[in-house]
Amino acid sequence: MMTASLNEIYDRLGRLTATLEGVSEHLERQDRKSEASRGTMHKRLDDIALRVGYLESDMGAVKTTTTDMKVVTDEVVEWKQRGMGALGVIGIGGAVLGGATVWFWGQILQALRG
Repeated sequence: MMTASLNEIYDRLGRLTATLEGVSEHLERQDRKSEASRGTMHKRLDDIALRVGYLESDMGAVKTTTTDMKVVTDEVVEWKQRGMGALGVIGIGGAVLGGATVWFWGQILQALRG
């Protein structure tokens, strides 16, 4: 009876060892998959960080360009205001000149008529 019992123990130990080896192999496979997945995630994060860096650089260039454009736009607005002011002054001067011409012609005609 002792021999059968000992054989049974050896059999169970063998099955237990096989089960533990299977679990160990499964854990090793999971570790390899996890490492690969983490590697992929790190690569994606690096790509995103690179793209964000490019976006920051591009935004700096856009801000610089926008600032330069604002200076030009402000100058054009200033020119437009000056032009409208000059046209107003010319219009007033023209009206005064026209009025003076009409008055002088009236005076000249009145002097000629007597």
